[in-house]
Amino acid sequence: MKTLKYILSSAVVAVALTACHTYGEPQEKGYVEEGSADEWKATMTIGEFLSDPTLFSEFGDVDKYPPRARSYKGDNKSNENLGLFSVQDITADITIVGRIVSTDVPGNIYKNLYIQDCANPDYGIKIAVDAGSLGGMYPIGQKIALKLKGLAIGKYARMPQIGVPYYNNGKDGMDDAGKVGWEIGRIPPQVFKEHVQLIGQPDKSKIVVKTMTIADIKATANNYKDIALLSSRLVKIEEVRFVPFTWGTDGELSELSGTYDCSDNGANTFAPTTNGIGYPQSRCFTIDKDTATAENSMAIGTSEFAKFACAPLPRGEYIGSVTGFVSYYYDRGKYDPVNNKVWSLTINGLESLDLKNGAETWRAEEVYYPAY
Repeated sequence: MKTLKYILSSAVVAVALTACHTYGEPQEKGYVEEGSADEWKATMTIGEFLSDPTLFSEFGDVDKYPPRARSYKGDNKSNENLGLFSVQDITADITIVGRIVSTDVPGNIYKNLYIQDCANPDYGIKIAVDAGSLGGMYPIGQKIALKLKGLAIGKYARMPQIGVPYYNNGKDGMDDAGKVGWEIGRIPPQVFKEHVQLIGQPDKSKIVVKTMTIADIKATANNYKDIALLSSRLVKIEEVRFVPFTWGTDGELSELSGTYDCSDNGANTFAPTTNGIGYPQSRCFTIDKDTATAENSMAIGTSEFAKFACAPLPRGEYIGSVTGFVSYYYDRGKYDPVNNKVWSLTINGLESLDLKNGAETWRAEEVYYPAY
């Protein structure tokens, strides 16, 4: 997603909403003690919020926020609305409580937080915040409460996230008419501070990782609610190895070039350059079988700005687990969704990989491991 650019009316609305919702004076310590009277309590879980069609609907508020053209079949607004991008104001007094499970220190996650519901860690949500270095203010393992009234919920390429309304004028360096329209955008940091409360001190030991299989993820029903309930879940997939493939446009495996030159778009690295376009690069892993197929393989999506973007992919003899956030990306109604391609994992950093060749553990060069 490009840097958030507000039109004047959206900025006025955001400021006005913030002024209407003052949730308490800042704490001297920067957080409230867990279990104290000052702690904001959850009114519903993330799963309950995403399951309520009056709060999170398939198409959002299309009268107030007509979505961008790519939300429609054939990229034509007169055609069927596929709900790929949507915006819906949150007007009810709702508080969710979760634990931060992401970090932006390795550079793969940018201006986003992923939280895991504290009451039911099967569910998570992505929160878009228009600020860098979020890991310093909201570290991994930190428990937070988030008051949703005055924010918005929407889908970006069919994956839900909490943010604010943003009007894309299609001018983000590419003059793409298909991008014109409303979508869910990033929350200004000063607005986010008014809606968030830090509870206790960070505790990574309370993060829950659910073990799933590639088949489990790809078997998810292709409807907005089931996609929403699986997206952003922190999962571990075991007994996998990396293979030198990415996804082709038809959803089939496409072999990489075999080079390790990061200027080569098809290199055997996590994310070679996209020459400034900025889309995540897909690199595939498969369950431990002799032949990688579209059915038994999946991909991690990595930003070219990640500190480990140019690290060579693990060789196939290293087998183990990959841990990340389940992601979904289907951004253009011109194409039919290909189930083998739309699902991927987003990892925090290379520590998310636990791969071994016998007694030897895979590890890239130290330069690719940022200090936390």
